[in-house]
Amino acid sequence: MKIRTPRLILVAGTPELTESELADRAAFFALLGVPAPDLWPPEENDETTMRYFLDGVSRGPEQAGWWCWYVLFSAPDGPRLAGSAGFKGPPSASGEVEIGYSILPSWRNRGIAKEAVAGLCRWAESDPRISRIVAETLPHLDWSIRVLRACGFEGPFPGSEDGVIRFLRPRPSRTGTDLAHSGRG
Repeated sequence: MKIRTPRLILVAGTPELTESELADRAAFFALLGVPAPDLWPPEENDETTMRYFLDGVSRGPEQAGWWCWYVLFSAPDGPRLAGSAGFKGPPSASGEVEIGYSILPSWRNRGIAKEAVAGLCRWAESDPRISRIVAETLPHLDWSIRVLRACGFEGPFPGSEDGVIRFLRPRPSRTGTDLAHSGRG
Protein backbone atom coordinates (compact mmCIF):
# COMPACT_ATOMS: atom_id res chain seq x y z
CA MET A 1 0.00 0.00 0.00
CA LYS A 2 1.32 3.43 -0.95
CA ILE A 3 0.28 7.03 -0.47
CA ARG A 4 1.60 9.60 -2.91
CA THR A 5 1.93 13.27 -2.02
CA PRO A 6 3.50 16.00 -4.20
CA ARG A 7 7.07 15.03 -3.19
CA LEU A 8 6.74 11.80 -1.23
CA ILE A 9 5.87 8.15 -1.52
CA LEU A 10 4.68 6.70 1.78
CA VAL A 11 5.05 2.91 1.82
CA ALA A 12 3.05 0.94 4.39
CA GLY A 13 5.01 -1.58 6.38
CA THR A 14 4.33 -5.25 5.69
CA PRO A 15 5.53 -8.22 7.73
CA GLU A 16 8.26 -8.92 5.13
CA LEU A 17 9.41 -5.31 4.92
CA THR A 18 9.35 -4.72 8.68
CA GLU A 19 11.12 -8.02 9.42
CA SER A 20 13.86 -7.15 6.94
CA GLU A 21 14.34 -3.78 8.64
CA LEU A 22 15.29 -5.71 11.78
CA ALA A 23 17.12 -8.68 10.31
CA ASP A 24 18.73 -7.63 7.01
CA ARG A 25 19.10 -3.92 6.26
CA ALA A 26 20.45 -4.56 2.75
CA ALA A 27 17.29 -6.54 1.93
CA PHE A 28 15.16 -3.82 3.54
CA PHE A 29 16.64 -1.08 1.34
CA ALA A 30 16.34 -3.36 -1.72
CA LEU A 31 12.65 -4.07 -0.98
CA LEU A 32 12.02 -0.32 -0.74
CA GLY A 33 14.04 0.28 -3.92
CA VAL A 34 16.26 2.89 -2.27
CA PRO A 35 19.98 3.26 -1.64
CA ALA A 36 21.06 2.87 1.97
CA PRO A 37 21.01 6.27 3.71
CA ASP A 38 24.04 7.42 5.72
CA LEU A 39 22.04 6.80 8.91
CA TRP A 40 19.18 4.40 9.63
CA PRO A 41 16.95 4.22 11.59
CA PRO A 42 15.88 7.76 12.48
CA GLU A 43 15.63 8.88 16.09
CA GLU A 44 12.70 7.42 18.04
CA ASN A 45 12.68 4.32 15.80
CA ASP A 46 14.83 1.85 17.69
CA GLU A 47 14.70 -1.96 17.77
CA THR A 48 11.89 -1.93 20.36
CA THR A 49 9.76 0.30 18.12
CA MET A 50 10.51 -1.87 15.07
CA ARG A 51 9.47 -5.02 16.94
CA TYR A 52 6.28 -3.27 18.10
CA PHE A 53 5.43 -2.42 14.48
CA LEU A 54 6.35 -5.92 13.28
CA ASP A 55 3.99 -7.41 15.86
CA GLY A 56 1.23 -5.06 14.70
CA VAL A 57 1.56 -5.62 10.95
CA SER A 58 1.83 -9.39 11.50
CA ARG A 59 -1.64 -9.63 13.09
CA GLY A 60 -3.37 -9.85 9.72
CA PRO A 61 -4.13 -8.04 6.48
CA GLU A 62 -6.72 -5.77 8.15
CA GLN A 63 -3.82 -4.15 10.01
CA ALA A 64 -2.37 -2.72 6.78
CA GLY A 65 -1.65 0.98 7.13
CA TRP A 66 -2.30 1.22 10.87
CA TRP A 67 1.30 0.73 11.93
CA CYS A 68 4.56 1.78 10.26
CA TRP A 69 5.06 3.69 7.02
CA TYR A 70 8.34 4.47 5.33
CA VAL A 71 8.80 8.01 4.01
CA LEU A 72 10.48 8.13 0.61
CA PHE A 73 11.40 11.37 -1.11
CA SER A 74 10.76 11.28 -4.89
CA ALA A 75 14.13 12.37 -6.26
CA PRO A 76 14.73 12.68 -10.03
CA ASP A 77 17.28 9.85 -9.91
CA GLY A 78 15.09 7.57 -7.77
CA PRO A 79 13.48 7.58 -4.34
CA ARG A 80 15.45 8.25 -1.16
CA LEU A 81 14.54 7.06 2.32
CA ALA A 82 13.88 10.17 4.43
CA GLY A 83 12.23 8.79 7.57
CA SER A 84 9.41 6.80 9.05
CA ALA A 85 5.95 7.60 10.30
CA GLY A 86 2.78 5.78 11.21
CA PHE A 87 0.16 5.00 13.76
CA LYS A 88 0.13 3.08 17.05
CA GLY A 89 -2.47 0.68 15.72
CA PRO A 90 -5.95 0.74 14.22
CA PRO A 91 -8.69 3.06 15.49
CA SER A 92 -9.83 2.59 19.07
CA ALA A 93 -13.48 1.92 19.91
CA SER A 94 -13.93 5.70 20.15
CA GLY A 95 -12.39 6.25 16.70
CA GLU A 96 -9.04 7.63 17.85
CA VAL A 97 -5.63 6.87 16.33
CA GLU A 98 -2.24 8.16 17.41
CA ILE A 99 0.27 9.29 14.80
CA GLY A 100 4.03 9.58 15.12
CA TYR A 101 6.94 10.43 12.81
CA SER A 102 10.69 10.67 12.69
CA ILE A 103 12.71 12.20 9.87
CA LEU A 104 16.42 11.62 9.33
CA PRO A 105 18.49 14.69 10.28
CA SER A 106 19.73 15.17 6.71
CA TRP A 107 16.10 15.51 5.49
CA ARG A 108 14.84 17.93 8.15
CA ASN A 109 13.77 21.53 7.51
CA ARG A 110 12.42 20.66 4.06
CA GLY A 111 8.74 20.18 4.91
CA ILE A 112 9.04 16.37 4.72
CA ALA A 113 7.47 15.72 8.14
CA LYS A 114 4.58 18.09 7.42
CA GLU A 115 3.89 16.49 4.04
CA ALA A 116 4.10 12.96 5.46
CA VAL A 117 1.83 13.74 8.45
CA ALA A 118 -0.69 15.51 6.20
CA GLY A 119 -0.75 12.53 3.81
CA LEU A 120 -1.22 10.03 6.61
CA CYS A 121 -3.95 12.14 8.22
CA ARG A 122 -5.88 12.31 4.94
CA TRP A 123 -5.49 8.54 4.52
CA ALA A 124 -6.71 7.85 8.08
CA GLU A 125 -9.60 10.30 7.81
CA SER A 126 -10.87 8.47 4.74
CA ASP A 127 -11.82 5.68 7.17
CA PRO A 128 -15.31 6.41 8.57
CA ARG A 129 -14.32 4.97 11.98
CA ILE A 130 -11.91 7.86 12.65
CA SER A 131 -13.17 10.57 14.99
CA ARG A 132 -9.80 12.21 15.68
CA ILE A 133 -6.08 11.79 15.34
CA VAL A 134 -3.80 12.45 18.31
CA ALA A 135 -0.07 12.99 18.59
CA GLU A 136 2.25 13.31 21.53
CA THR A 137 5.59 15.07 21.62
CA LEU A 138 8.00 16.68 24.03
CA PRO A 139 7.46 20.36 24.86
CA HIS A 140 10.98 21.36 23.76
CA LEU A 141 10.62 19.89 20.25
CA ASP A 142 9.56 23.12 18.55
CA TRP A 143 9.89 21.63 15.04
CA SER A 144 7.50 18.79 15.95
CA ILE A 145 4.97 21.20 17.42
CA ARG A 146 5.17 23.34 14.26
CA VAL A 147 4.49 20.26 12.12
CA LEU A 148 1.42 19.34 14.16
CA ARG A 149 -0.01 22.87 14.14
CA ALA A 150 0.59 23.17 10.39
CA CYS A 151 -1.37 19.94 9.95
CA GLY A 152 -4.42 21.16 11.85
CA PHE A 153 -3.70 19.73 15.30
CA GLU A 154 -4.93 21.65 18.33
CA GLY A 155 -3.14 21.84 21.65
CA PRO A 156 -1.10 21.37 23.62
CA PHE A 157 -2.99 19.33 26.20
CA PRO A 158 -1.62 17.14 28.99
CA GLY A 159 0.03 14.01 27.60
CA SER A 160 -0.32 10.38 28.57
CA GLU A 161 2.73 10.61 30.84
CA ASP A 162 4.75 13.27 32.66
CA GLY A 163 6.82 15.51 30.41
CA VAL A 164 4.77 14.79 27.28
CA ILE A 165 2.24 17.06 25.59
CA ARG A 166 -0.68 15.96 23.43
CA PHE A 167 -2.20 17.45 20.29
CA LEU A 168 -5.58 16.60 18.73
CA ARG A 169 -6.81 16.79 15.17
CA PRO A 170 -10.58 16.44 15.11
CA ARG A 171 -12.09 14.82 12.06
CA PRO A 172 -13.00 17.48 9.49
CA SER A 173 -16.72 18.16 9.18
CA ARG A 174 -18.24 16.45 6.18
CA THR A 175 -20.49 19.04 4.60
CA GLY A 176 -20.92 18.72 0.87
CA THR A 177 -17.57 17.18 -0.06
CA ASP A 178 -15.26 14.65 1.46
CA LEU A 179 -12.60 16.81 3.06
CA ALA A 180 -10.37 13.81 3.71
CA HIS A 181 -9.46 13.89 0.01
CA SER A 182 -9.53 17.65 -0.54
CA GLY A 183 -5.89 18.33 0.33
CA ARG A 184 -6.72 19.74 3.78
CA GLY A 185 -3.80 19.45 6.14
